[in-house]
Amino acid sequence: MSTLTIARRLLLLMLCLMACASYAADADAPPSFAQLLAEAKQYREQHQYHQALAGLQAAEGLAQTPVEQAELAGALGQTYYFNGQLAQAEHYLKQASKAPTLDARQRARYHNTLASLYAGQGNPAQAGQLYQTALTLAGNDRILALEIRFNQIRLQPNSGQYPLLQTLLTDIAQLPAAAEQARLYLYAGEQLRKLGTEGNALAFEALAKSHDLAAKQPDSRLYIESTAALARLYQDQQRIDEALQLAQTAISQLQSGQNGAQLDLLLPLEQQQATLFAAKQQWRPAREALQRAVRHIQAIRQDIPVTYQDGRSSFRETFAPLYLNLADLLLREAKPLPTDAAQPLLKQARDVLELLKQSELEDFLGNRCLLSGAQQTDASAIDSSTATAVLYPVMLPDRLELLLETGDRLSIHTVAVTANTLESTAKAFASGLRGNQSETVRAQQLYHWLVAPVAERLQHANIHTLITIPDGALRLVPMAVLHDGQHYLVERYATATTPALSVLHVQAAHQRRWSMLLAGLSIPGSSVSKLPWEMVSGYVGGDLAERMLRSPGKTRAIILPDNARLKHLDKASQQKLLADPSVQQQLQQAFSLPGVKTEVEQIEQQLDNTTLLDDRFTVAAFRQQVAQQNYPIIHIASHGKFGNKAENTFIMAYDDVIRAHELQDILKTSVQRQQPIELLTLSACQTAQGDDRAPLGISGLALQARAQSALGSLWPINDTAAQMLMATFYRHLGEPGTTKAEALRQAQLELLHSPNLREPYFWSPFILVGNWL
Repeated sequence: MSTLTIARRLLLLMLCLMACASYAADADAPPSFAQLLAEAKQYREQHQYHQALAGLQAAEGLAQTPVEQAELAGALGQTYYFNGQLAQAEHYLKQASKAPTLDARQRARYHNTLASLYAGQGNPAQAGQLYQTALTLAGNDRILALEIRFNQIRLQPNSGQYPLLQTLLTDIAQLPAAAEQARLYLYAGEQLRKLGTEGNALAFEALAKSHDLAAKQPDSRLYIESTAALARLYQDQQRIDEALQLAQTAISQLQSGQNGAQLDLLLPLEQQQATLFAAKQQWRPAREALQRAVRHIQAIRQDIPVTYQDGRSSFRETFAPLYLNLADLLLREAKPLPTDAAQPLLKQARDVLELLKQSELEDFLGNRCLLSGAQQTDASAIDSSTATAVLYPVMLPDRLELLLETGDRLSIHTVAVTANTLESTAKAFASGLRGNQSETVRAQQLYHWLVAPVAERLQHANIHTLITIPDGALRLVPMAVLHDGQHYLVERYATATTPALSVLHVQAAHQRRWSMLLAGLSIPGSSVSKLPWEMVSGYVGGDLAERMLRSPGKTRAIILPDNARLKHLDKASQQKLLADPSVQQQLQQAFSLPGVKTEVEQIEQQLDNTTLLDDRFTVAAFRQQVAQQNYPIIHIASHGKFGNKAENTFIMAYDDVIRAHELQDILKTSVQRQQPIELLTLSACQTAQGDDRAPLGISGLALQARAQSALGSLWPINDTAAQMLMATFYRHLGEPGTTKAEALRQAQLELLHSPNLREPYFWSPFILVGNWL
């Protein structure tokens, strides 16, 4: 991730922690609409978007006239845009840009912002039309017209931008206002820098002018931004010492003046400084700069706007390289040191990895308060008496680092495999396992990379349980199935996984007199009409037998046969089809799970339980049972899907689907808060194939339910295998002194030793996430 990309994205950062902004001077003199609007604009210009939004929301009740309502819509649209909340921004910007009560110049600004929104979403045609309209509306406002022209240029291919930017610079020079000149020179210089060799000379000229003009106000954001931009240009040209001097000048200016609180400016400068120190092979100053950068991120973490593209978080995509670079430097520095001397650096590296993994999980859940409100354990609080080791596979571009914690000791083991090779192997391995293909070679290769380097250490420490904190495609791989050439890992160790150790509250179960709420759905009801259309459209109409790609009773997969004719129906047509009784009957047959009834009957014999099966498993009945009684175990045998975001994750009840946030609401009753759920089992849910974020859904559901741990599967499971494994798991769980991880291991071993179920496809998809005790 380039420092320019970081700098541009950080224009969206808010600078202060969440606070309740008080706009009333006193109770007798409440602020007027105009005052609130002016204060919100000031906050926005200072990049304090949360406080700006708070002020605008307070102003909503005071916007009485059409003019005030239009002004409020425009202010909300622009603030939401800069805060990364694009859907809300589009709504309000459309409203303001068409408001007849606003003057042409105001509407031009809103057209300009809306066009930039569409350009950022990859819609240049619509953006171009809006920019042209904005330019017409701008009239004789020279500054606004230049801003719009600059945005139009950015829509052009790089090859055609240079002469247009050259002309733009000539027009900027004619402006009377030095501050506006400096700002536009900065924009143009950054764009010219993107053009590479062709634009370098002109970029330097523009940025130097911006810097000189902004220097008249050295405490201004503009001066810091222009200094940082010049530093980036020098860095591009490998003028490392000059770039470093400029970056340090900007940092000193921020720290010494009133701008010291502007962490969004300080953050990319610290990261740039680290890169420059690393280029000079000054590793310790580089590491210290990155540590400061991470502290800045954590200080404003709750206020960083997050957007998603294909399920990927902008936070993760922007900041993961920074965290990984810091971990890399810490590990490099620790490696040559004696064991005792290396411990502080290794612990810092582990803590950095924990911060990154927490952030990704927060973004996946779409709820940053969930983890901060949960009771957490220190990442180092692993009791050596439990014979447990924690493994962090750290995938770096040029190598794999295995950070292993046993008791209170950390060790580091380097493996010569690139991140790309490891990722591609893990994906191919997971795909083969899903398809019941022989994956012996890859199972041994992954064992060689992930376990063999630490095998001696595990044996020496008498480890019984191995906890893995995977990343990327490694989340798709069940560790139990890795093979040393003679044995699967499950034959030596109980295994569990967690997205981050610090989000857990690791302790032994409150009780071993287990009782459970056992909910199962072998034949769905009206919930089939509540499923996402892309899941059901392939089963609607035609010969159902031709569309059923699975044999009932064999697998619990949700197959998605294609039906191009119906896939893109409008909402009204979809609802009309789903209301047809014959269509509902087709869907009920397609989504039936005949083996669930047998599974429920077998589990009923193992532990005390309350059972909700089929038409008794309604959302209301489930909610009522959870509210009335504390169940240490909640077992749900029903279709469910883990998507790449929490909002795409759901479980089917008889009459409706239960989405992740709804499950959280159901399970966080007062009874459950006092006595947390020990285990949430999801025996028929599946993760999205090939999506390395989807396994976070199992973790997410456990966290949202305030459950200590969750048991789920990485791919659609065989009915017979599921019935046998679940019954065996609960039988072993009821034995004194048996942990959840060991109970799962024993259940998997029984399948492994069964003649018909010994292939990894049958027993390895089951994973335990969270507290393994």
